[in-house]
Amino acid sequence: MSPFEVRYGMVVVGDGGEHVLVRDIDGPIPVAACWAPFRFTGPDLRTGFTRTVVVPQLRAAEVLPLPERVVEFVCRQGGELLLWDAEAGEVVGLPQAGHPAWVGELAPNTPVVARFYKGRPVWVSVPDAVPGTSDGVGGDAG
Repeated sequence: MSPFEVRYGMVVVGDGGEHVLVRDIDGPIPVAACWAPFRFTGPDLRTGFTRTVVVPQLRAAEVLPLPERVVEFVCRQGGELLLWDAEAGEVVGLPQAGHPAWVGELAPNTPVVARFYKGRPVWVSVPDAVPGTSDGVGGDAG
């Protein structure tokens, strides 16, 4: 995948085997004369430490495919988003220090799309059917 195609909430694999959940992207505006690399920063889902993966424009970014499924927003509790995962038959938590304001506006049972890493949610986004809520929310894997 081209570094230009990497988006927030994807997991980029670093040269050292890091699995970095992309929360920050620093890269050039796509122009032919610019050769600056892209820097993808976020928590390493294996260690929890913040890492940066540098990908030159001329190289493909290796993105770890994450399974996605629709779950239901239950509520916010103790700094976590609680989500009902009907497929697993359980409530799962998505840790996050600061949730975007739109999360508090969600009504219980609102469907959200969750990305899972080792069976735990690490990122949620709201389907386009909910107006004004296209941003995703990332959490740290436990």
